[in-house]
Amino acid sequence: MKMKILKIVFVLLLFFCFFIQPNSANEITIFFYNPDAAPNDPTTLIKAATDYFKKINQNIKVQPVIDVEVFVNLIKDKKARVFIAPEGLIKTLGGDVKVIMSPENDKNTNAYNKLLLVKENTAASVEELSGANIGTTSMGSESLSLLNEYLFSSANFDVNKSKVIWVKKDLDAVLATKFGQMKAAIISEKNWSKIESVNPAALKGVTILLKSKEIPEAPLAVASDLSQAEIDILVSAFSDMDKSPEGQAFLKILGYSKWLKK
Repeated sequence: MKMKILKIVFVLLLFFCFFIQPNSANEITIFFYNPDAAPNDPTTLIKAATDYFKKINQNIKVQPVIDVEVFVNLIKDKKARVFIAPEGLIKTLGGDVKVIMSPENDKNTNAYNKLLLVKENTAASVEELSGANIGTTSMGSESLSLLNEYLFSSANFDVNKSKVIWVKKDLDAVLATKFGQMKAAIISEKNWSKIESVNPAALKGVTILLKSKEIPEAPLAVASDLSQAEIDILVSAFSDMDKSPEGQAFLKILGYSKWLKK
């Protein structure tokens, strides 16, 4: 009889080990790629996200990605199912993804600006950048078209006349311009403000040559076949983000004030 009971217990243990999924299997990972609003230290983003989602008892985590090709491949390989990324990049992914939440920033708008920077006394007009190196972060395969649409159209300039050098961070482009390795840098106005507050010396000797039109903020998007249950969890978590100190801390790092359902 004892042997029979032991066999039953053993079978039950096997069942729990192999057929019952651990909590991590239900974890939702949000992949974050947005160099125009990237924190100076990605670990601060991870910590703020962890603190908030733990506060509301949701098994959600945030995973920053610093390379656009890695990010796009994660989505194409269906490894990234939920993500925050530039709207222009999301549009290039086609019908396999959909936006479920849009952010509002601390200026109560859903838009931000990019800045074209040059070293002081090196260029008086955008036309002088023809044939020159310009450093900027990537928004995906349509980056040049997006730069023309939002930034260079007002100056009647085609960025394809220049040589665009893709960098990982806006600060890299700023420093390369400051020290003469590049003729110009394109960065977000948000990151200008961040650099100005933590490392003002980096901006010394650099001036703004052009400001872009308003660019849509990076939304929360999901794979088109993500379950409705998971979408409901995400919408609830993001809708309530501005209602707690932990959520507000997370929003501050993102440069947002709240999220709105699409």
